Amino acid sequence: MGYPRSRVRCHKTSALAIIATALIFSACSGNSKGQNHGLATTKILTFPSPNRALITLQASSAVVPVDLDNMSVQAPIDLASAPLAIAKSPENNLILVGEYGTASQVPLPHQVAEISWPSLNLREPINTSEQPAAISFIHGGKIALVATDASEKLDEIDIKTGTVERSISTGAHAHALVTSQNGSIAFLANFGAYMGKPGNSVIPVNLENFKVGRPIKVGTEPCDEAVTPNGKQVLVTVEGNNATTGYVVAIDVTTLKAGKPIPIGPMPSGITIDPNGKTAWVALDPPDISHDAIVPLDLSNGKVGTPIPVGDEPWKIAITANGSTAYVVDAGSGELVKVDLESRKVVDSVEVGPQPHGIVLLAK
Repeated sequence: MGYPRSRVRCHKTSALAIIATALIFSACSGNSKGQNHGLATTKILTFPSPNRALITLQASSAVVPVDLDNMSVQAPIDLASAPLAIAKSPENNLILVGEYGTASQVPLPHQVAEISWPSLNLREPINTSEQPAAISFIHGGKIALVATDASEKLDEIDIKTGTVERSISTGAHAHALVTSQNGSIAFLANFGAYMGKPGNSVIPVNLENFKVGRPIKVGTEPCDEAVTPNGKQVLVTVEGNNATTGYVVAIDVTTLKAGKPIPIGPMPSGITIDPNGKTAWVALDPPDISHDAIVPLDLSNGKVGTPIPVGDEPWKIAITANGSTAYVVDAGSGELVKVDLESRKVVDSVEVGPQPHGIVLLAK
């Protein structure tokens, strides 16, 4: 897309449904040096081990399947425009892909592609507002929410009819979207406009009356989000005001207030949690590519562990249900990187295509 490094990286998807997370931030206060930030574990959900990943490719306007058993790339699924967001339904039988387009594209794309699983057949696309950038399913997959960047809207789609039932202006250039556990509130990470003023908040939307709430200040350029399994908090990665220190911030779903930021490392993007609930993993993408890595956050004491170098521009992380393996999407190198989380070493990688971005794991 030709965006500056710090801008391209944070067009996030809501693929946090990739895995079941297992983190509760029961309190987020104080600094990160040797203090317990109220991090605790909870009962986790498990799913069959995946044997496929689907990855969006910005530069080639396609989604590419990867066989995870042998790390081999299969024939791409061609789309009309450059995709970013990708999400799968709770039933694991439908994938939606936001066709975001490029900075110079006229007119801007306004549709999401539908892909059936396991056939990987394309269905008729669903029309949306301009530049769908983040997607989330609610109500058991009957409804999809799509946050759009250029038009700054949130669309509510009826999956059965394939139509937008409601749409509202949010004022957010949303690069991430998650919903509360009961599907009553959506949270849009307002990263900010391309070549414009950076965002500094998460925008809540009441999904019952479809009204926008007061922005929740979290810091400069929030990138990615996750909802805790108990449904009480939303976790947000935040770049911060410089390229040296980023944060993880927790938002209370009931009070809609943000806790104190936890320093995590330079320019964080994706966040996901080991299914055993002990470790959070955050992708770091600082200007110096020699420091690009995924970094563990010990949830028992809030301490940051030793980074694992994973290549050029890590964006998203997906972890298998047994917690043994992480798959990292590297936009700069165009690779999918496999990391053994027990040894904390890269064990394999495969070139998937130019500018990979989003990822979902699909069960056998």
